[in-house]
Amino acid sequence: MRFPQYFLLLLNLFICIYANDVYQVFDSLDDLPDGWEELSTEVDPSTSLELEISLTKQNEAEFEENLINMSTPGHPSYGNFMEQSDIDAMLKPSEANFAAVENWLQSQGLKNSSFVIDEDSIAFNTTISQAESLLQTKYRVFRYNRTDVTAISALNYSLPLGVASAVELIDGVIDFPKISRTQKRRASQPAKRNPTPLKKRATTTTAEFCATITPSCLATVYNYQNYTPPAAPNNRIGIMSYLSDTGPETAQYSDLILYLQKYAPDKADRLFTCIKFPKHKGKCTQIADPDGTCEANNEDCPNEEANLDLQTAAGIVYPYETWFFDFGNLSYNKSFKRLLKRKNNNLPQVISSSWGGRERGRTIRTSRSICNKIMQLGARGRTVIVASGDNGFGDKCLHKGKYRFLPDVLASCPYITAVGGTKWDKTTQTEVTWKTSGGGFSNYFVRPKYQKQAVRNYLRGPGAADAANNAPYFNRSGRAYPDVAAFAKDASIFNDATEISLDGTSFAAPIFASLITLLNGIRLSEGKKPLGFLNPWLYNTVAPGGGFNDITVGRTIGCRASPKISAGFNAAPGWDPETGLGTPNFAVMRALMP
Repeated sequence: MRFPQYFLLLLNLFICIYANDVYQVFDSLDDLPDGWEELSTEVDPSTSLELEISLTKQNEAEFEENLINMSTPGHPSYGNFMEQSDIDAMLKPSEANFAAVENWLQSQGLKNSSFVIDEDSIAFNTTISQAESLLQTKYRVFRYNRTDVTAISALNYSLPLGVASAVELIDGVIDFPKISRTQKRRASQPAKRNPTPLKKRATTTTAEFCATITPSCLATVYNYQNYTPPAAPNNRIGIMSYLSDTGPETAQYSDLILYLQKYAPDKADRLFTCIKFPKHKGKCTQIADPDGTCEANNEDCPNEEANLDLQTAAGIVYPYETWFFDFGNLSYNKSFKRLLKRKNNNLPQVISSSWGGRERGRTIRTSRSICNKIMQLGARGRTVIVASGDNGFGDKCLHKGKYRFLPDVLASCPYITAVGGTKWDKTTQTEVTWKTSGGGFSNYFVRPKYQKQAVRNYLRGPGAADAANNAPYFNRSGRAYPDVAAFAKDASIFNDATEISLDGTSFAAPIFASLITLLNGIRLSEGKKPLGFLNPWLYNTVAPGGGFNDITVGRTIGCRASPKISAGFNAAPGWDPETGLGTPNFAVMRALMP
């Protein structure tokens, strides 16, 4: 039977109208991020906000394969990094996707002239009222840990059926401030404003150097104490920082000088460059308050997190540059996009982040969108190092009525190198597992090929009993982390002109990132390209070649706040979910560089 032409036209028109009028839930948050509670459903409808719609990209599977190939020593494509313009061309969303989203926005009363159209996104300013209508959602006010810190966010949003396939994510809808890694202030002593630089000690025993973890201890344990970096003027490390739930994360130049004068006097003239977003330029030249006090949420106040990251890196990478990226309250998506916008000569070869949060506190679409941007950084020859977290396999593990370990993101992204934590055992004079070091198995990302064998060896070997006991609590096929480890306990730094001791993988991440910066210095001085995305090299070359100190003593637990279970994993030879492949042996890693 043949249908009249007009009937087919009416049918097509009906389908188009249906596709743009019928909405379905596109993204939703299963659970609030740790520490957040709903405060009010009343939000000023005139409140302004920016929405950025990231469009579905093309050729992502091929692009991922290219990244692995260019990051695997011995492959013909190793080191053939890409320019951002070539990446954009390869991943650029189809014209049909752009058209679908633009037509939908215009049908909702938004003018094309208000759009900021990028290579893969459409951004525009709107109000709470307009956003709620556009996305069929409801914004609410949330509060963090009964403090004055609040956030305006939705918990889900919907899109028309005819638009959903064209969209990867809408940034600015489900949005909570970032959480820095928990540090513990354990002891402090006031510091002199201009202490006399210490002379280098005659002894190099780890017993003396590692009572607290200082640059001398790190150099001894990680085997670079006699190393002199070659000249490589454009070699840099970048430290990421944000406006957190507790206020600004501000690194202090004056505290850096105090730290270097005491622990690395040969580096005491070390400066750092601070780049503020969205202004893009600025210098972190704040000084500690003369009276030693500092009001909360004052941007001139020092912050332990920022000072820990900066001082750790600057104490290792000299004479190379340390850049401090102050992203303010930008989302992870926007901050990594800002990095991608920078030219190669203005983008550090190594980027270290001590920030993250539970996967369940961030939607899977958001996590994947962030991770895809990190993948692009890898394709440009950049190394992204991330702290694995400080709560073992999870703290409050009850989720939707079931007990589950709580994986961490950004640490679970397959395109970063996640750094777990160790501590110094003063009795045995060796590194052992730091029991609250973050680790686990992702619920959002499948296990990448580069680590399958190493993780399989653990789960079927020394970790088999724990894997069986913990079977209800973790995703056995998920991306496993951490990849490596470094000291996470007893870090000595200066904060507000006072010497303090801190714990956290916020210490471990910049340690490992700094050693990669030293390795890059060698490559750049020889006219080679930087190491880029590390993990294929770490798993396939460095670990088999003895480039790691294998940590085999210790146990990390999970769900400590859950009364019904107390589960975990033991450290073991080879990869384990406490310390990954182990801690770095710089001299051996140097010899194993491609």
